[in-house]
Amino acid sequence: MKRVTHFIALAIFATFSLSPLLGAAEEVWTGEISDSACGARHESGTENVPPPPAKECVENCVKGGSKYVLVLSDGRVLQITNQDAPGLASLAGTPVKVTGELKNNAVTIAKVEKSR
Repeated sequence: MKRVTHFIALAIFATFSLSPLLGAAEEVWTGEISDSACGARHESGTENVPPPPAKECVENCVKGGSKYVLVLSDGRVLQITNQDAPGLASLAGTPVKVTGELKNNAVTIAKVEKSR
């Protein structure tokens, strides 16, 4: 009987200890890759000067120290934890579909692709 009890306790312990390692389920969002300085709205920074195209604006802001962010279709802005995710630079300023995990208003990107 003691062995059965120990086995059950071990099984329960293993289940709860490994749960965080299994991770959260991936989600999919649509939006645009932008930068933390501009977020959902790109501006030139100079009065009466139109903003540059979104891609160029994001490139310049990231070179200046801003981080990539995901602006969702509903206007919410999510931080991106893995700034080196493939596709961020090449798809900046364009509509995208992002697959990843959301935790504390920040997404860890597993895949980013051009939205159709």
